[in-house]
Amino acid sequence: MSRHSQARAWFEMTRAEMKKFLALSLLMKGSVFNDVMPRNRYQTILRFLHFADNSQHDPNDPDRDRLYKVRPLVDLLVSKFKSNYIPEKNISIDKELLLWKGRLGLKQYIPLKCARFGIKMFSLYKTSRKLWNSYAYLGKEPDSQDANLQLVNRLWKSGAVIARLPGTLLCNGYHV
Repeated sequence: MSRHSQARAWFEMTRAEMKKFLALSLLMKGSVFNDVMPRNRYQTILRFLHFADNSQHDPNDPDRDRLYKVRPLVDLLVSKFKSNYIPEKNISIDKELLLWKGRLGLKQYIPLKCARFGIKMFSLYKTSRKLWNSYAYLGKEPDSQDANLQLVNRLWKSGAVIARLPGTLLCNGYHV
Protein backbone atom coordinates (compact mmCIF):
# COMPACT_ATOMS: atom_id res chain seq x y z
CA MET A 1 0.00 0.00 0.00
CA SER A 2 1.46 3.34 -0.98
CA ARG A 3 2.18 6.05 1.55
CA HIS A 4 -0.58 8.33 0.20
CA SER A 5 -3.23 5.64 -0.32
CA GLN A 6 -6.79 6.56 0.69
CA ALA A 7 -7.02 3.17 2.38
CA ARG A 8 -4.53 4.34 5.01
CA ALA A 9 -6.83 7.23 5.93
CA TRP A 10 -9.88 4.96 6.38
CA PHE A 11 -11.91 5.37 9.55
CA GLU A 12 -15.20 3.81 10.63
CA MET A 13 -18.32 5.11 8.97
CA THR A 14 -21.21 6.41 11.08
CA ARG A 15 -24.90 5.79 10.42
CA ALA A 16 -25.38 9.47 9.48
CA GLU A 17 -22.47 9.29 7.03
CA MET A 18 -23.98 6.18 5.42
CA LYS A 19 -27.29 8.01 4.93
CA LYS A 20 -25.45 10.92 3.32
CA PHE A 21 -23.54 8.54 1.04
CA LEU A 22 -26.73 6.80 -0.14
CA ALA A 23 -28.51 10.13 -0.65
CA LEU A 24 -25.63 11.45 -2.76
CA SER A 25 -25.54 8.23 -4.77
CA LEU A 26 -29.25 8.48 -5.53
CA LEU A 27 -29.21 12.21 -6.29
CA MET A 28 -26.02 12.37 -8.37
CA LYS A 29 -26.15 16.15 -8.69
CA GLY A 30 -22.78 17.89 -8.71
CA SER A 31 -23.66 21.08 -6.84
CA VAL A 32 -24.83 19.25 -3.72
CA PHE A 33 -21.79 17.02 -3.20
CA ASN A 34 -19.29 19.48 -1.73
CA ASP A 35 -21.73 20.70 0.92
CA VAL A 36 -22.51 17.20 2.19
CA MET A 37 -19.28 15.15 1.94
CA PRO A 38 -15.74 15.63 0.61
CA ARG A 39 -15.06 13.97 -2.74
CA ASN A 40 -12.20 11.84 -1.43
CA ARG A 41 -14.32 10.48 1.42
CA TYR A 42 -17.17 9.63 -1.00
CA GLN A 43 -14.77 7.79 -3.32
CA THR A 44 -13.18 5.91 -0.40
CA ILE A 45 -16.57 4.74 0.86
CA LEU A 46 -17.56 3.73 -2.66
CA ARG A 47 -14.36 1.72 -3.02
CA PHE A 48 -14.65 -0.23 0.24
CA LEU A 49 -18.42 -0.54 0.68
CA HIS A 50 -19.70 -4.15 0.86
CA PHE A 51 -23.19 -5.45 1.60
CA ALA A 52 -22.41 -9.19 1.49
CA ASP A 53 -19.78 -11.58 2.78
CA ASN A 54 -17.99 -13.03 -0.26
CA SER A 55 -16.92 -16.14 1.65
CA GLN A 56 -20.57 -17.16 2.14
CA HIS A 57 -21.27 -17.53 -1.60
CA ASP A 58 -19.96 -20.20 -3.95
CA PRO A 59 -19.04 -18.61 -7.32
CA ASN A 60 -19.41 -22.00 -9.06
CA ASP A 61 -23.00 -22.60 -7.89
CA PRO A 62 -25.24 -22.24 -11.00
CA ASP A 63 -28.30 -21.36 -8.85
CA ARG A 64 -26.64 -18.53 -6.93
CA ASP A 65 -28.13 -15.04 -6.92
CA ARG A 66 -26.02 -13.09 -9.39
CA LEU A 67 -26.74 -9.85 -7.53
CA TYR A 68 -25.95 -11.22 -4.07
CA LYS A 69 -23.44 -8.45 -3.37
CA VAL A 70 -26.06 -5.70 -3.59
CA ARG A 71 -29.28 -7.71 -3.00
CA PRO A 72 -29.69 -6.59 0.66
CA LEU A 73 -29.52 -2.92 -0.36
CA VAL A 74 -31.82 -3.34 -3.38
CA ASP A 75 -34.41 -5.23 -1.33
CA LEU A 76 -34.28 -2.63 1.43
CA LEU A 77 -34.73 0.29 -0.98
CA VAL A 78 -37.60 -1.35 -2.89
CA SER A 79 -39.42 -2.22 0.34
CA LYS A 80 -39.04 1.39 1.52
CA PHE A 81 -40.32 2.72 -1.82
CA LYS A 82 -43.36 0.43 -1.61
CA SER A 83 -44.14 1.25 2.02
CA ASN A 84 -43.81 5.03 1.71
CA TYR A 85 -46.49 5.61 -0.89
CA ILE A 86 -49.20 3.97 -2.96
CA PRO A 87 -49.04 4.66 -6.71
CA GLU A 88 -51.72 6.71 -8.40
CA LYS A 89 -54.14 5.20 -10.92
CA ASN A 90 -51.68 5.55 -13.82
CA ILE A 91 -48.37 3.71 -13.61
CA SER A 92 -45.63 3.12 -16.16
CA ILE A 93 -43.04 0.41 -16.72
CA ASP A 94 -39.67 1.44 -18.08
CA LYS A 95 -36.70 -0.53 -19.36
CA GLU A 96 -33.42 1.14 -18.44
CA LEU A 97 -29.77 0.40 -18.99
CA LEU A 98 -27.44 1.28 -16.13
CA LEU A 99 -24.05 2.11 -17.61
CA TRP A 100 -21.39 -0.45 -16.75
CA LYS A 101 -18.00 -0.68 -18.45
CA GLY A 102 -16.38 -3.25 -16.19
CA ARG A 103 -16.46 -7.04 -16.30
CA LEU A 104 -19.82 -8.44 -15.35
CA GLY A 105 -21.57 -11.66 -16.29
CA LEU A 106 -25.03 -10.12 -16.55
CA LYS A 107 -23.97 -7.13 -18.66
CA GLN A 108 -26.24 -6.49 -21.66
CA TYR A 109 -25.43 -4.92 -25.02
CA ILE A 110 -28.11 -2.70 -26.55
CA PRO A 111 -26.70 -0.86 -29.59
CA LEU A 112 -29.48 1.76 -29.82
CA LYS A 113 -28.89 3.15 -26.32
CA CYS A 114 -26.41 5.94 -25.53
CA ALA A 115 -24.91 3.74 -22.84
CA ARG A 116 -24.64 0.58 -24.94
CA PHE A 117 -23.26 -1.73 -22.23
CA GLY A 118 -24.78 -2.08 -18.81
CA ILE A 119 -27.24 -3.73 -16.49
CA LYS A 120 -30.77 -3.95 -17.87
CA MET A 121 -33.35 -2.84 -15.30
CA PHE A 122 -37.13 -2.95 -15.40
CA SER A 123 -38.78 -0.35 -13.19
CA LEU A 124 -42.34 0.55 -12.27
CA TYR A 125 -42.98 4.25 -11.74
CA LYS A 126 -45.86 6.47 -10.77
CA THR A 127 -46.65 9.01 -13.47
CA SER A 128 -44.62 11.54 -11.44
CA ARG A 129 -41.50 9.35 -12.08
CA LYS A 130 -41.29 8.18 -8.47
CA LEU A 131 -39.91 4.64 -8.36
CA TRP A 132 -42.20 2.01 -6.79
CA ASN A 133 -40.56 -1.29 -7.80
CA SER A 134 -37.54 -2.40 -9.79
CA TYR A 135 -35.60 -5.51 -10.73
CA ALA A 136 -32.50 -6.31 -12.75
CA TYR A 137 -32.65 -8.60 -15.76
CA LEU A 138 -30.29 -11.48 -14.99
CA GLY A 139 -30.69 -13.41 -18.22
CA LYS A 140 -33.25 -15.96 -19.32
CA GLU A 141 -35.20 -17.25 -16.34
CA PRO A 142 -36.20 -20.89 -15.92
CA ASP A 143 -39.81 -21.72 -16.73
CA SER A 144 -42.12 -20.75 -13.90
CA GLN A 145 -44.44 -23.23 -12.22
CA ASP A 146 -47.08 -20.47 -11.82
CA ALA A 147 -49.84 -21.15 -14.37
CA ASN A 148 -50.81 -17.47 -14.68
CA LEU A 149 -47.23 -16.43 -15.41
CA GLN A 150 -46.87 -19.22 -17.99
CA LEU A 151 -50.02 -18.00 -19.76
CA VAL A 152 -48.85 -14.38 -19.78
CA ASN A 153 -45.44 -15.43 -21.14
CA ARG A 154 -47.03 -17.39 -23.99
CA LEU A 155 -49.36 -14.55 -24.96
CA TRP A 156 -46.85 -11.74 -24.73
CA LYS A 157 -43.05 -11.93 -24.65
CA SER A 158 -42.73 -9.01 -22.22
CA GLY A 159 -45.54 -10.35 -20.06
CA ALA A 160 -43.15 -11.52 -17.36
CA VAL A 161 -42.21 -7.90 -16.69
CA ILE A 162 -45.86 -6.88 -16.37
CA ALA A 163 -46.64 -9.85 -14.13
CA ARG A 164 -43.54 -9.45 -11.95
CA LEU A 165 -43.26 -5.71 -11.31
CA PRO A 166 -46.75 -4.60 -10.25
CA GLY A 167 -47.20 -7.44 -7.76
CA THR A 168 -50.09 -6.35 -5.55
CA LEU A 169 -51.18 -3.69 -8.05
CA LEU A 170 -52.23 -6.25 -10.65
CA CYS A 171 -56.03 -6.47 -11.17
CA ASN A 172 -56.70 -3.57 -8.76
CA GLY A 173 -57.77 -0.88 -11.25
CA TYR A 174 -54.34 0.53 -12.16
CA HIS A 175 -53.58 1.64 -15.72
CA VAL A 176 -50.21 0.69 -17.20
